[in-house]
Amino acid sequence: MMVNDPDAAPHCTSCGYNLHGLPRLRCPECGKEIETYWELEQARWLASRNAPDRQTVLAERFAGALGAVLLIAGVSLCITHLRNVRSFGGFAFFRAVGVGLVLTLACLYWKTAIKKPLFPTLLILGSIWFVIGFCLWYAT
Repeated sequence: MMVNDPDAAPHCTSCGYNLHGLPRLRCPECGKEIETYWELEQARWLASRNAPDRQTVLAERFAGALGAVLLIAGVSLCITHLRNVRSFGGFAFFRAVGVGLVLTLACLYWKTAIKKPLFPTLLILGSIWFVIGFCLWYAT
């Protein structure tokens, strides 16, 4: 029995391994074979619990991409227009953008290191950088 849809594929009732694409319903990890109708129903029930929600995954990817675009645009605006603000003297704009970039990268690295979702942090930091860059652009 070949299962084509990864979201509907049964999972091993012993270890939870996704049996998508296997020619037989035999788990390659633990060796358990699904033989009875009850085991097949339990394996399908596990599939509905383990399958990711596609809309949530797409929303998270969109939020991450939007955050990255806002981050790049905001940093670009800051670098371009911070020199034109008269209250900064000398290399103060380099220091301000440098410290902000170091803090941003440290926050993103920390989120990656503790294996938490990156998209909320990326969206928030990108929005902050974009608002600051837009304000600097508007001020000049």
